[in-house]
Amino acid sequence: MTLPRFALVLCGLLALPSFADDEMYRDPASKETLFIAGGPNVSYASLKRKSLRPLNIVSHDDKAGVIRVKFDRSDTVWALTFDADHTRIVCEAPGEPRQVFERVAIERDPLVQTATGEQTIAVTSPREEQSIYEPATDFVGTVGPDAVSIEATSFDASGAIQAKSRIKSFKPGARTFKYRVAKSLANMSLGSNRFRFVAEFKNGAVASTELRVSFHEYEGEMAKPVIYLYPTSPQQVRVTVAPRGGVTVSEPPYRDGWTVKATPEGTMLTADGRTHPYLFWESGLTERPAPLREGEVVPRSEVGAFLTERLRALGLSTAETEDFTAYWLPLMTTSPFVAVRFATRAEIDQAAPLDITPRPDTVIRVLMDFRALDAPVKLPPQKLEAAPARKGFVAVEWGGLKYRERARQ
Repeated sequence: MTLPRFALVLCGLLALPSFADDEMYRDPASKETLFIAGGPNVSYASLKRKSLRPLNIVSHDDKAGVIRVKFDRSDTVWALTFDADHTRIVCEAPGEPRQVFERVAIERDPLVQTATGEQTIAVTSPREEQSIYEPATDFVGTVGPDAVSIEATSFDASGAIQAKSRIKSFKPGARTFKYRVAKSLANMSLGSNRFRFVAEFKNGAVASTELRVSFHEYEGEMAKPVIYLYPTSPQQVRVTVAPRGGVTVSEPPYRDGWTVKATPEGTMLTADGRTHPYLFWESGLTERPAPLREGEVVPRSEVGAFLTERLRALGLSTAETEDFTAYWLPLMTTSPFVAVRFATRAEIDQAAPLDITPRPDTVIRVLMDFRALDAPVKLPPQKLEAAPARKGFVAVEWGGLKYRERARQ
């Protein structure tokens, strides 16, 4: 095996074989070095050049003491196998020369040292798992004394590297650092992002920290809720809705509510002599949406079938389902994946109280929230509420949350 002739560091909470102390292994022939630090961290170093870059973990087996890794932009998988006494590591890959690293005492090798004591790095802002809505955000952190450089790496939701560079504004010896992230800087994408910061110190030690945040482009509305009325006989019906953001758009005009003559077929006649298939309204959102905590992640090719199945389960008729899909499907298929959640009836009633006189026998309200995704994420499945049986005077409303730009999980 011929490893790249530059230093690497692998940071993160990997389930490596346990180490009582920090350990260093060297190939006697090439002088390449593997350094295993508590935490754990794994570094590879050559004697010619030192730089930091993450390895990708393919798999690890604690019992067998084997970690399989590969370098960025390479499909070759390398197996690092530790012997029982932690005296050597065998490194091999199919079609590559086998390489053996023997354990050496750290104190006799100044090339790589573990970060100890005050040799630390931490991000103080933003918080772990924080949702970010601003176009650009400064990551702020602290670092121990004698740090000579800090490297920042960002990963998207799929784990792919978006950007990696040394923080140019950091001056050796400084105790704080700042790193700006933004979609326009190509170091943050919509959705989930993971950031790794690695500090290198004057004596060659390294320390690292990681955190994950979610980036959203916010400005939204409760979009295109439409109300269908199906009384058992033609009659005058009074309808009011009171969303927190007020009714911003409506058809027919809302004013202080709608009064229509509704028929069992679903048509509505207003005082101006016009007929309408439904009552349409919209409202601005008054709060920033939180990341979805449950729901379903759907590939773009399956969104249409998914909507048809879920909407029928929620009580919509074939015609109502077709109306919903005609509006929302184009908005939901602009990205490779979409995360979808349907609000509960209690959540809908609280966000936009609906009053209909005379009172219907059956009321069905559907409100969807969806987030565009570049890569799939794991969400706990949502248990949908059972739809009421459609009987007597039936009123149906469907709508969704829409964002000025695609909101992402």
